[in-house]
Amino acid sequence: TQQTTGISLNYSEYKLEGLGSTIQLEANVIPEDATNKEVNWKSSNENVCIVSNGKVVAVGYGTAIIIATTLDGGHMAICTIVVEDSTGIESIASNEKEYDLYTIDGKQVKNITRGIYIFKSSDGTRKKVYLK
Repeated sequence: TQQTTGISLNYSEYKLEGLGSTIQLEANVIPEDATNKEVNWKSSNENVCIVSNGKVVAVGYGTAIIIATTLDGGHMAICTIVVEDSTGIESIASNEKEYDLYTIDGKQVKNITRGIYIFKSSDGTRKKVYLK
């Protein structure tokens, strides 16, 4: 059996734009022929990012550190994820003549509250927006 001697990730830092954005982190367990290549994934802040099998999903704004730990030897690698607020509705609305807002599941919205919406302008472009 070959002991694990280390781990690295394909990114050490990454910026996600807006909620629902994702990145797939790849863990490289060292050596190549390690017997146990299993990795545990953890997010330092699950209000910002959640992680499962290396797939990171932005669920809030801010910074989270994704920690990958080898089951064999407890070697660790980290990736700092920053989730930035993408375009706010005000800046989009001011540029558009006609637009509609829809919920994620496609229902048209008349009364706007906080949350994630699909913004569809008269020229057919769509954007996902988040209202704070």
